[in-house]
Amino acid sequence: MVKCTFCKAKIGVIKYKCKCTNKKFCSNCAMPEVHDCSYDFKAEYKIKLEQKLIRVDNEKIIKI
Repeated sequence: MVKCTFCKAKIGVIKYKCKCTNKKFCSNCAMPEVHDCSYDFKAEYKIKLEQKLIRVDNEKIIKI
């Protein structure tokens, strides 16, 4: 039986892996705030957004 690395509880069917250490957590300890996660999720998603978003520049208006 697999156990949670944070609280040592038995993990059933659903196992959560965190990006900080790739360790397995139970559903109670899966949140980053609970197991003191050191992974920077904000920086990861900021980079993803910068790659996804397209910069839109408007064309200059021709004056009559």
